Order: sequence, then structure tokens, then C-alpha cells
Amino acid sequence: MSRQPIDDNNYAIPILPLKAAGGQKVSIAAASARSTAVTTQAVTLHANCNCYVEIGDSTVVASTSTSHYLPELQTYDVSTGIQFGSPGTKYVAVIRADTQDGTLYISERN
Repeated sequence: MSRQPIDDNNYAIPILPLKAAGGQKVSIAAASARSTAVTTQAVTLHANCNCYVEIGDSTVVASTSTSHYLPELQTYDVSTGIQFGSPGTKYVAVIRADTQDGTLYISERN
């Protein structure tokens, strides 16, 4: 049985719910900053400035030359790489793409 919500025709709507107490903010600046531990398979990322993000272990660092670009005010759902049914911990690193500082909002999904 699916945990997903259903539409009026009784079909599952493919969306993961937000994890209780699974939201966090990371300041975006000229140096890479890292989130606290993320333990879900997917996260929603939203930033209020242009930035680069990287997902990895507790030493992950975001880079302006090799990390993934996230444009300001865009929202992306991404996999953390944690395998289904396996305990795991990942972190999200972020660095600004230009001169504007901001905030990265992370919502864990489960």
C-alpha cells in the first residue's frame, strides 16, 4: 500500500511528504558552508541567491567550478544518494555563485 496521497480518481500522487522537524537553513557566502546531517533519500533545495551545491559525506565542500548550480528562487527535489532501506547520513554544502549572500533552505522528504 502506498503512503502517497491520492487524487479524485484514486491514483497515487507521486510526492514524498516533508519529514517532521526536517527543515534547515544554511547561510550562503563566499566560503563553502555545510548543513547538519540529512538522513532521508530526497531533499528539496531552495535558495534566495545564485549558488552551487554539493551532496556528500561530513567533509563535503561546494565549489564554484565543479558543484551543481542552483539559480536563485528555484526549487529542486534531489536524491541524497542514501539507499532505500539502509541507514545513511549525507550533508549539503553550498557556496555563492556571485557577490550576493543568501540562504539555502533544505527540506528533508520521507
